[in-house]
Amino acid sequence: MWKDLDLERMAEEENTYSLPRSRNEIEEIVVFARCEMHNKSQPCGAKALWTRLNEHYHLRPLPSIRTIGRILTDNGLTDGMRTRKRSQYSVRS
Repeated sequence: MWKDLDLERMAEEENTYSLPRSRNEIEEIVVFARCEMHNKSQPCGAKALWTRLNEHYHLRPLPSIRTIGRILTDNGLTDGMRTRKRSQYSVRS
């Protein structure tokens, strides 16, 4: 049974990247991935989405972080505020 498996072919198929997609398809994938991450309470900013698209969607061409940010803004998927973690030792004056 195990001898019959072609592991090299399986690895190639698993690591095969998708064909180039149109801008509209890329935008739909970015929006879908963002909603998916948001619903799982995961970080869903442009950088986190870029990593997700690269590792799980094998999207080619992979849009830049800035382009992903633009897509999020154009679709109203940002809150418009930049957030920064404050150090617990910061002094407010």
